[in-house]
Amino acid sequence: MPYVSLDQYIEAARTGHIIALPTDTVGGVAVAPDHSAKIYQLKQRSLDKPLILMGANAENLWPYVTMDASQWQTMADRYWP
Repeated sequence: MPYVSLDQYIEAARTGHIIALPTDTVGGVAVAPDHSAKIYQLKQRSLDKPLILMGANAENLWPYVTMDASQWQTMADRYWP
């Protein structure tokens, strides 16, 4: 795997490329939310199994929440660090 700068890594994610997320346990893959179909295809994952949505703050996530956002806002206000 080639080394890239952080700016290149972020730009790849924003433009729909699947990126690797190395961790101390199990590696992961990620893509911008509007390209989530690529993750389902790559992993041959059932559409019945949701993906994890991560963001720096709750406001970054609301555009992608399809359920009642008020419920999620209450939980974010209470539990977000």
